[in-house]
Amino acid sequence: YSSKECCEESFATDRWGCLVGGQFNGRHRNNREEVHSVTCEPSPTEPGTWTARCDSIPGTYKRSSPGICQESDRMPWEMESFKAPAASEDTPWMRTLTGLRYFARADQLLTLALLWCSVASCCVA
Repeated sequence: YSSKECCEESFATDRWGCLVGGQFNGRHRNNREEVHSVTCEPSPTEPGTWTARCDSIPGTYKRSSPGICQESDRMPWEMESFKAPAASEDTPWMRTLTGLRYFARADQLLTLALLWCSVASCCVA
């Protein structure tokens, strides 16, 4: 973009759906909330032009090379900057899940014991 204001202005498309506005600010049809956080900086590769700062773009974008933002392969909750709430072992759901795991293990053990008894009785008889 030729100016910082143009780079940071609201997202807009022409009648064919081509991008004619700024980078990501504004309301895009895939976003529920309007984005205001994208900021721009002077381009490191083209003097006199502006590009978005990768860390200000919504999502998990990172700078792959000067002036190029690439979406990360990691999910947001795997990133250092995103801290998901830790699941407590004391919640009712976690206790239910643990109980179901124990039940599945007991079922496997019973099935193996019945299989062993069936095989043993066939070989002895």
